[in-house]
Amino acid sequence: MGEFPKPGAEHRRLHALTGVWKTRTKEYATPGGPPRESMGEFLARMDLGGYFLCREVNYGMQGFQGRGITGYDPLRGIYVGTWMDSTSPWIHRTEGHFDEAGNYCEHSEGVDHDGSVLRMRLETERAGPDDMLFRMYCVGADGSETLAVEIEQTRRRFGR
Repeated sequence: MGEFPKPGAEHRRLHALTGVWKTRTKEYATPGGPPRESMGEFLARMDLGGYFLCREVNYGMQGFQGRGITGYDPLRGIYVGTWMDSTSPWIHRTEGHFDEAGNYCEHSEGVDHDGSVLRMRLETERAGPDDMLFRMYCVGADGSETLAVEIEQTRRRFGR
């Protein structure tokens, strides 16, 4: 039996997203309406040999909790993941990629609260080494997008 592969450049891109992050969330219940705001935090860490980014999320929105795992699929050449949270029993699948600037874009398909197919586009924009802006858009059957959630994320620094 040969040696197992080591985490590579694709995994280092995920590693750049690790840490304890403070969040300010804006949830848009209706397009163009005022957002509902809340504060929270999440932990992002590499696990399982350094191949997978695991996220543990706790936001102030009605006790919201979520868990996600993302890894790089070398056979397909894309990042794949799963997302589960306390708002439904559904498991959402994601596929995505990083751009040259280190921003991450992924697409997700799952089931909405009424049982219909829910399509989303998720983007994480790097605003600096310790700041990110996450946006979640709901994608309509016609391809139109509506901003649903926006989360400002700041990595906590300890000992400073």
